[in-house]
Amino acid sequence: MKKSIAVILVCLLLGTIMMGCGCSSSDIVGKWKEEEMADYYTIYEFKEDGTGQKLKSKFGKPEKFTFKYKLKGERLIIDDHEYKYTIDGDKLNLHTDDGDVRTYERVD
Repeated sequence: MKKSIAVILVCLLLGTIMMGCGCSSSDIVGKWKEEEMADYYTIYEFKEDGTGQKLKSKFGKPEKFTFKYKLKGERLIIDDHEYKYTIDGDKLNLHTDDGDVRTYERVD
């Protein structure tokens, strides 16, 4: 009986630890700026309500877009675009299915 209780407690503890791994939906909330290239940058702002804004600037001409997003496991879906995403501290990495990786840094 004691052994069964111990096994159950270990399983519950491991399950709790496993659930704590990865990113929570609140981790992505905020502004993220892509590492600047000459005359070009992109900023994503993710809000808690599942909406956001994308600000792009090419050659000093800014454009602003609004979008809806959702998180499904390790996937970030922005309108009809889907990415695998990882957050490591203040770095957000968006991985496309063709192997491209875009890195953004938290700015707020």
